[in-house]
Amino acid sequence: MPFEIRPIVGYDDLQRWVATRNAASSDTITVEARTLIRAREIDSVDLIAENDGEPVGIAFLSGDPRSLEIRRPWIDVRVPAEHRRRGFGSALLTHILDRAKRGGHAGLRCSAHADDAASLAFLRRHGFSVTGSVEQVSLELDPLPMVESPTPDGVRLSRLADEPELVRAMYSLAASTADDRTDRIGGVVPTETDWRTYELSSPFVRLEITAVAMADDKAVGYSILQDFPPHDALLHRTLLVAPIWRERGLAHALVTAGIHDAAAAGVPRLIAMPESDFEAELFASLGYLPRERWLEHERML
Repeated sequence: MPFEIRPIVGYDDLQRWVATRNAASSDTITVEARTLIRAREIDSVDLIAENDGEPVGIAFLSGDPRSLEIRRPWIDVRVPAEHRRRGFGSALLTHILDRAKRGGHAGLRCSAHADDAASLAFLRRHGFSVTGSVEQVSLELDPLPMVESPTPDGVRLSRLADEPELVRAMYSLAASTADDRTDRIGGVVPTETDWRTYELSSPFVRLEITAVAMADDKAVGYSILQDFPPHDALLHRTLLVAPIWRERGLAHALVTAGIHDAAAAGVPRLIAMPESDFEAELFASLGYLPRERWLEHERML
């Protein structure tokens, strides 16, 4: 069978797509989570490249609500190391560019590790330019850092596993602060079902370490943590605090609760990717240190 690129069809194809992406990436995803995303994103595209029947690369063009709104979707092109420098990545990107143009998009966005010279050169060759950077920070939990942040008066912290009914209150907070979120994939969602899909559908989410801050009957903050395979760590997936509570120590209390919960569960380290200067300063104040950096790219069509 000659080289071909085709959209994935059916569950078996999806399993091959996920396995190929995981073989080329250090951030693992699951078939279950990708199935939910595909079910919600009618406009998303997942491509697989095969050479003589063997998967040699994958790509996707996102169809999340925010990407459709701004007409600059996220893309991902991944080729396992043993199949690189054979034109498979360029062929996949060409297919993505063609589909994006036919879909009426204005541009494309992606990211690459700041130390991945080959990927950075690949993006430059194909017309992408750097638009910003994302810093990853981490905190070692052995020994346990001496951090204490009292919960503000009038607020109680609950764990989502203990009170799953708080999901609706969490969504109300997310919807009311949508303009404050970044425009990364899934950052803005119009319905509760969409929000649940992006924030809570991953089987890696640790509900017993996901803290919700309640003031009366309203959620005023939450912190979602998840497993982060293949790393022996937990990832701060989302930290969200109502604006009027951001200068009252609530964000510190939520992150500190996660630190103590993770340490009690035997987790050796926590990883975060701050989405704002506020979050960057918060994590730094609690002892998180720089770990890795990604460069965000964009190309207009």
